[in-house]
Amino acid sequence: EGQSLETTLLECGFATDKQIAAGRAIQWGYPVLGQDASGQTIAADLPPTLLRTLSAAPLHYSPKAKRLVLGFVHRVEHSLLQSIEHITGLRPEPCFVTPTEFEEQMDRLTTVQDYEEAVIDNPGSAAQMARTLGGFAVEVSAREASFAKCNSWIWARLTGKRGTVDLLF
Repeated sequence: EGQSLETTLLECGFATDKQIAAGRAIQWGYPVLGQDASGQTIAADLPPTLLRTLSAAPLHYSPKAKRLVLGFVHRVEHSLLQSIEHITGLRPEPCFVTPTEFEEQMDRLTTVQDYEEAVIDNPGSAAQMARTLGGFAVEVSAREASFAKCNSWIWARLTGKRGTVDLLF
């Protein structure tokens, strides 16, 4: 009682994780991860906290081609796709993965050199957020700033002489 249909199907053995992922893919109109597509180590400048929160794992990342394939577990989070495109200039392409594939791929995610993520749990007022941003801007000698609203998060990216920092409020 009180559990989802998917959980019941899995527990009773009526469906596998792969079949559930394929069903989601059909429902949303996106592909499901192919057998040979997982297992790559990905070095990316994307905030892991945001990816974990929205159950999206980078499966293929090519900054030169401006292409990113993201594997979603439950649903395609369009606010994440739009935020990534706005902040990074990458063209994200969604597909579906199983919860196990998601966890395995997130374990393979590494960050690029001179990249940092900062999660600000209690951002305070707009003035306090601005002071926090200002402090990080000085730290990286910021030359560029980008902002996006992604689900319940505010994502700010500061890029400068001493690296890139993504702040999540």
